[in-house]
Amino acid sequence: MQFRVLGPVAAHTDEGVPIVCGGRKPGVLLAALLCHANKWVGVDQLIAAIWHEQVVPAAATAAVRNYARALRRAVGERLECGPGTYRLRVLPGELDAEQARTMAAAAREALAAGSADEAIELLTGALALWRGAPLDGLGCAIARSTATRLDELHQELSTQLAAARRPTGRLTLVSDNSPTVGRAGLDALLASARREVLIISGSGNARFGRLDHENLRRGVRYRVLFPDTARLSGPLNQLSLAGAEVRTEAEVPMEGMVIDGMVAVLPADGAGAAVFRLPGVVASTVGLFERIWPGAAPLIPADPDAVGPGLTSRERALLDLLCSGATDESAGARLGISVRTVRRMVADVMNRLGARSRFQAGVKLADRGWLLERAG
Repeated sequence: MQFRVLGPVAAHTDEGVPIVCGGRKPGVLLAALLCHANKWVGVDQLIAAIWHEQVVPAAATAAVRNYARALRRAVGERLECGPGTYRLRVLPGELDAEQARTMAAAAREALAAGSADEAIELLTGALALWRGAPLDGLGCAIARSTATRLDELHQELSTQLAAARRPTGRLTLVSDNSPTVGRAGLDALLASARREVLIISGSGNARFGRLDHENLRRGVRYRVLFPDTARLSGPLNQLSLAGAEVRTEAEVPMEGMVIDGMVAVLPADGAGAAVFRLPGVVASTVGLFERIWPGAAPLIPADPDAVGPGLTSRERALLDLLCSGATDESAGARLGISVRTVRRMVADVMNRLGARSRFQAGVKLADRGWLLERAG
């Protein structure tokens, strides 16, 4: 079996068949047990996780037993039951978080032995296991504490990766296993693209957010992946306006660029960049990108008359009305637009924010200070 917590919780057989737990609450039970894999977890802890921020029913203990039966049908004898406690047995190599820890330890040994290239392959492979925020969608105490530890591991791997790369202010070309210093810069590498350029940035800056407009005219596809925090930034909007396919996700775990599936460009210490033609590095970087891309939110370029980052004056007026309690119908009447137009505009704003609901869009707007600013 394979268990995944570096992103939304998932499980599947060794043949790749998804393991269905039978509903949301059995799924939360699985997540809570994976947070303490191979350890006994008390029913009280499981109840707190399953009914997080909800009223706990009187029959909660009996309900947990029912959810455990449903989970046991999915995972068999891996789920063990004791007096008021449960344990999920996970074998070595089955949990993605443990795989990442193992690869991090092997990378440390490789660095200590002077094998930087081996360390880089291990670390990029470990980072490629991330499919998004750890335990995404779960806010219970067990999940939060585990997610914090995994984020710290998200950071340790990045730190090790930076240490493994050779410090340089120039472009370092790693060809096969022999590092050489090249004079060509990123622009020349981009100009060599013939099919597709992938750009991924966990920091949200535009270090690798470069486009070759001649490439665009020749039909080279550009796909750009940034975190939601950069969604309404000017540079990201400009990339989208220029013709790149831009998407954002809550968390993006690394920086880099891949050209034609053959060359991976990763940041080196200082202002340098390391260019790898090692198949393992390229494949792991592409693999990480492709895991995040399908679930990321597409970015629609802002209208030319936008008065703020990604919002038009009419959109801001509409948001003011909706945030003050107006219905779609009354807001539309005040602005002289149809209810259908109101809902389309709200959907567009949600899309640009990367929000999956109106509530989440409001939270993101409030986080940016726009609602408070307008209310004042």
